[in-house]
Amino acid sequence: MGALTFESTNLEQTEHFLINSYAPMRIGSSTDDIRASVDRIGEPGVTIDQNEFAFEMSYDVDALGKICLCSIESGAIADHQVDGWRDAESFGPGQLLSFTPPDRSFRGRIHNARYSFTMVDPSLLARFADADRRIELLDHHPISANAAAQLQRTITHLRSVLAEPEMGGSPLVRASAIDYLVARVLETFPNNAADGDAPTPVAAPPAVRRAKAYIDENAGSPVSVGEIAAASSLTVRALQYAFRRHVGMTPMNYLRQTRLDRARAELTAADPYGPDSVTSVALRWSFLSPSRFAALYREAFGETPSQTLRS
Repeated sequence: MGALTFESTNLEQTEHFLINSYAPMRIGSSTDDIRASVDRIGEPGVTIDQNEFAFEMSYDVDALGKICLCSIESGAIADHQVDGWRDAESFGPGQLLSFTPPDRSFRGRIHNARYSFTMVDPSLLARFADADRRIELLDHHPISANAAAQLQRTITHLRSVLAEPEMGGSPLVRASAIDYLVARVLETFPNNAADGDAPTPVAAPPAVRRAKAYIDENAGSPVSVGEIAAASSLTVRALQYAFRRHVGMTPMNYLRQTRLDRARAELTAADPYGPDSVTSVALRWSFLSPSRFAALYREAFGETPSQTLRS
């Protein structure tokens, strides 16, 4: 999808751009001093917009069809009303919220605000739940300030990954960063992904072996927990339970360990004076942070990646 940049001092031009970029809407302002900008970067299914509307602007917007996270840096969003909400609310700097459900229209006013919009295709949440369930966020407020801060860091990290050619050029790195964002969204907002009333079946070892085989065969490609569950003919919840019982770790931890093993094999075989570096091997196996990769590697193998490469 790439990047997109928009700047304007014209209200009609701004409305036209917003309609094409978001959804049908009406905007208005009592001032002629219009200063609007949007800086978008994204992938299919996820976009992150840095928006600034340095004037007073009203908005009335049709349903976006996306999960929309709003993080306000300066200014304010006032009288924000979503269809179906009892009361309008106002938000200021430092707040992060689920701005609107995918299927609801909304309206309000922007007061000289700079904020980010992170829009996620709702289908991505299905990777972390049963395929036949529609996953919804049940509240627009995070469960805690700490959870909101962690999600904000994840959004910032994803934007840096998508903007950095070395990291963003790898489909595996991009997919892993997006999966991490989706997981963080589900950890940050109340949702219906977990069905506490449904019993969790115990998986037989053959199902676990199918899941492990799928991970082993696809460790070099983007892999989600939903895909692993489908390959093993289990629900996600059953898969999680089965791995903890029979393997002693989660499926995604097993995937991470598999990728660490593959990275170690590459470092062992590599020429220390050749083109492969610790960083390039880490990125190839979806480890975005060299320091985090080094810590995980040392914990797993008792030595640093650099020591393996030089040995």
